[in-house]
Amino acid sequence: MKPVLIAILLMASLKITAGIAPEKLLLTSLNGPVVAFEGRQHSVVNMDNGQAVGDVKVQANGKGSVRREYLTGPAKGVVWLQTKSAVWQRAGSGPWTHLPSIVDPQSLTVAQMMHNYKLTFSHAEIMLGRKAIPVMITPRQTYNPSRRLWLEPETGIILKDQFFAPDGRVRSSSVYMSLSQAVQPANLFKVPREATEPDLFGPASFSPRGSPAEVERESGRPVLLPAHVPSGFRPVLYGIMHTGSGRKMPAVRYSDGLAAFTLFQRGWGAGNGAGRRGRGPGGGNCVGQSGLQQSVVTISGQRSNYILMGDIAMAELERIARSLP
Repeated sequence: MKPVLIAILLMASLKITAGIAPEKLLLTSLNGPVVAFEGRQHSVVNMDNGQAVGDVKVQANGKGSVRREYLTGPAKGVVWLQTKSAVWQRAGSGPWTHLPSIVDPQSLTVAQMMHNYKLTFSHAEIMLGRKAIPVMITPRQTYNPSRRLWLEPETGIILKDQFFAPDGRVRSSSVYMSLSQAVQPANLFKVPREATEPDLFGPASFSPRGSPAEVERESGRPVLLPAHVPSGFRPVLYGIMHTGSGRKMPAVRYSDGLAAFTLFQRGWGAGNGAGRRGRGPGGGNCVGQSGLQQSVVTISGQRSNYILMGDIAMAELERIARSLP
């Protein structure tokens, strides 16, 4: 669940006490659930070639850290730990791996979120003896995905969660089968003292940097942006992608609070970085591949070649790609 969405739902579901600014509630919600708990979650991820089904033990300390242990399914034995600023993963008792962070440092405001999506509330339902408010998050633009969740407003716990592709197909679903609110052992959430860095290349190697200027200094290349950006989206992360040959290339992640797409530069384009030389933006070959979970587009431009990946509709991702220099 995007933390900023929890903030919106809290403000919409609870009566705001006089004198408490909504912004304060928003900042509080960025830490995730505000209570410690342990639960067992059943998860289904739909893919083009089938489903990944499994049960997950979830533990939260109520202070921004969550530990997930996969009990069944394809990821059985994997442990995943997320804190406020980083993510680690390990298989069984093996070594920890420090995963590239995808945490957005520039959260969207409530007003911006409401500009992009409509929130519809239903009457509260009882789930596991707890009162949950069903909320449907529907996009104002047809190229965006949607989401339906069942939220316990007092705690920020999402008891059931469903993601939908822009065409309405279910991408994933998760629901708590059991849940108990209790203090969890502090050692479960300790940051690993030693962790390996994954040897990744391509889009999986995305590593955030603090600013576009830092990306340009490290890569030695300009950060190139599309002329067309979908309504409501803005850059939230700048970073570096490592290529298979060892080069460092600029990357930019855009988000509207729920949906996201990332633009990766792959190398100099047909104009060898010198400009368009008479051709319009996105003048090269554009190849797209659409899957249930995401769309991928590759395109040859004049100043660079690019890969674009996102959970928005293919047609919109291609439109963005064709506007690149």
